[in-house]
Amino acid sequence: MASLHELRELPIEGDYFLSFEDLLEVVRDASVKYKFSFRVPHKDPKRARYRCTNKDCPWTVNAHMNKENKNEIIVDKVVSEHTCIGDRQAKRGAASCQE
Repeated sequence: MASLHELRELPIEGDYFLSFEDLLEVVRDASVKYKFSFRVPHKDPKRARYRCTNKDCPWTVNAHMNKENKNEIIVDKVVSEHTCIGDRQAKRGAASCQE
């Protein structure tokens, strides 16, 4: 397993990925690094949304398939601020994803 400093940061708007799975790995890394849990409220072959498990928290990452190059996933929205205090489970070092 990677050390905390080796885990990747959250993507930023305009970042490209080769697949939604690659983007999900980056979001998972960031959730471990920053100790929060997230869910996937929407996912289809062309779009995906990742949200904080706290429904009142604005943290979100949205991405879509590039229309011109279907081998690219583009991050089109990132709200990186968490207004919640986080997930107790994640605070103990284990982040989670609800798909």
